[in-house]
Amino acid sequence: IPNPITVTNIGFTNPMSEAAGTVNMDVQINGVTDHPVTFQYVVNSGGGITIGNTRAFYGTDFVFPGFAATTGQITIPAFTTGAFTIPVAIINDAIFEGTESAVITLIGGPEVSIAGTADTELVIADNEVQPTLNFEVAGQTVEESNTIRSIVVRYLNASGVEVPVGTDTDITIST
Repeated sequence: IPNPITVTNIGFTNPMSEAAGTVNMDVQINGVTDHPVTFQYVVNSGGGITIGNTRAFYGTDFVFPGFAATTGQITIPAFTTGAFTIPVAIINDAIFEGTESAVITLIGGPEVSIAGTADTELVIADNEVQPTLNFEVAGQTVEESNTIRSIVVRYLNASGVEVPVGTDTDITIST
C-alpha cells in the first residue's frame, strides 16, 4: 500500500536575513488524509552547505518553534493539501558570523514518503557589520635608534571575532 502523503518539494526563499524573525520552510505535498500524519526531520544531517558559508547551528542561529532538538517529528494536519509550511525562527544575535547555512533533511514515515531530494538548505545572511581595525594615526615615522614605538589601533564593530592586522606584524586582536 503506497503512503497516502508524498512530500514532493521542500525549500526556503534564500538567503534569509538574520533579522527576519520567523520564516517558513515550504513543503509541497500530494495526497490527503482524514487524520494528522507525522514525519521526521534532522538538522545539519548531510552535505550541501554552500561553499564559503559557515555552518548555522540549531538553537544558536535558528529553531523550529516548539522543538528543542536537532531531530524530531513534524505533523501534517488532517485534510492538508498542496502547500504546507513549517515555521523556522531565525535568531538575531549581535555577533558577526558572515553568511551561515544549515541542511534540513526530511525522513518519511509510515504514512509519508519523500519524492526527489529530502534535503533543503537554509541560508542566513548576517546583519552585523564586519569588525575592522583603524590606526589612530594614518602614518608614523620612527627613527632607527627608537626600538619601541606605540601604535594605537581602534577596533570597530567588535563582535567576538578575531581581526588579524594585515601588515608586517604578527599581531591578532580578539575580543
